[in-house]
Amino acid sequence: MGDQMLGSEFPIYRNTGTDEAPTWSEVTCLKDVTVNRPLTKVQMSTRASARHKYKPGYADLEVSATLVHMPSDANYVAIMAAYWAKTSIEIALADGPIATEGTQYQRVTVNVFDLGNPQPLDDETTYDITLAEDPDGTEYDLVTVGAS
Repeated sequence: MGDQMLGSEFPIYRNTGTDEAPTWSEVTCLKDVTVNRPLTKVQMSTRASARHKYKPGYADLEVSATLVHMPSDANYVAIMAAYWAKTSIEIALADGPIATEGTQYQRVTVNVFDLGNPQPLDDETTYDITLAEDPDGTEYDLVTVGAS
């Protein structure tokens, strides 16, 4: 049971620095995050088998989240600005604090899609957002902090 973690222990960071020298700012204005990393299923069937066979193909990445309306938060402002300007932001999807040895994270450049805006009478104002990989972003492998 000691290895189990809460969803809130998987931080998302936004790069406020450069590609070569990233500076990571934790995005705390998000809640209810879902990260999907499906692989395309490529059918590799032949007449030699009576069953379909498959290999993994292209990887996809999509993050859906609830963005809490926090106009004084720099990450909220950056996410909203990226949506309205149709520009990308770089994020890191981590399994712990990004500077801690052993933490693993995926660094990815994303565009912001969807901006649903539920406005309940008796709850905070939020936005339902979707992030998906930008075709012009650098493709990074999974990073383990402290691994050489």
